[in-house]
Amino acid sequence: MWQRKQTIYLLLVIFLMVLTGVFAFPTTADGIDTFPMPTLCGIVAALAFVAILQFKNRKRQQQLCNTDIILTLCWIGIFCYNHFFVEGQEVSALPFTAVLPVVTIVCLFMAKAGIKHDEDLIRSMDRIR
Repeated sequence: MWQRKQTIYLLLVIFLMVLTGVFAFPTTADGIDTFPMPTLCGIVAALAFVAILQFKNRKRQQQLCNTDIILTLCWIGIFCYNHFFVEGQEVSALPFTAVLPVVTIVCLFMAKAGIKHDEDLIRSMDRIR
């Protein structure tokens, strides 16, 4: 379980999303915290942890990675809406933590590729028998 490369990528996803959830609290023009931002970070990190635990069920691991990718894209969309389109807020430089979900998506795609590689390897071993 721990020696697989997709586990490393999923652990990196957990680390990056926790870091994003802790340090990126964008606020609206009224100073109200946007509720879904840290919640989405926590959900993505939790689903990545569950994906690590599902090492025997590779199909479910891939489904969890797909769900994580969709939720991370939702996080990016909400962040961009809050940062660029909320009225009364002047556009400023993006914080460093705004880049972390993009790196998270790359890690999730690499984890999916590792899971697919494992699945292909298992299927080729079944073919030899």
